[in-house]
Amino acid sequence: MTHILRKAIAILGVVAVPSTMAAPAASADPPPPGVSITVVSVGEGCEVGEVTVHPSSTKFTVRYWGFHALAGRDASPDDNRKKCQVVLKVAAGVPGFTYAISGLHFVGSAELMAGADGELKAQHNFVGTPPSQTWVHKLPGPHAAPFKFDDQVPVEQLAFNSCGEGRDLNLDTELSVSEGTSDPSKTSIMGLDTPDDSVTYDLLWKPCT
Repeated sequence: MTHILRKAIAILGVVAVPSTMAAPAASADPPPPGVSITVVSVGEGCEVGEVTVHPSSTKFTVRYWGFHALAGRDASPDDNRKKCQVVLKVAAGVPGFTYAISGLHFVGSAELMAGADGELKAQHNFVGTPPSQTWVHKLPGPHAAPFKFDDQVPVEQLAFNSCGEGRDLNLDTELSVSEGTSDPSKTSIMGLDTPDDSVTYDLLWKPCT
């Protein structure tokens, strides 16, 4: 558990560029140059350590501080479920492009006692629009290792940002741990807060038309 509770050592440093995006369908067009991401806000329950745009500009990674849920031993009911809402501004270095989230990849750590279980839920949407489907992953105990979940957004469910509006991107992630039938004197934990943990989002870009 000591490993899981370590805080990620990272620096919050991203560049803001105004965004204007939208389009109706998926495309194999190459991404625009100069993609950048700014953290607009972070809700209670977590801290963002770092947001990194990959060199390909087709994905970005979010790393967290102190984002974990736990149950058992001295854990309070509030510790059993933790939510994190992050709002980002995603922008291309040139105008006239839109993007959609096409995939999600979660890498975390868990130490769950026999009889306990953990759960990860995630949604995303552009501010002011309906959320995506809810991605749900359950992890039963006993489990004492990293975990990895990969999700692909179906083509018919891709949601592109609006050209001319540039809505910010909202990311909602929730972690929960249930003590279940596990030994109440032992702690079960599930987190996204070690140096090796992260959430990566695939970006699909398309010119505005």
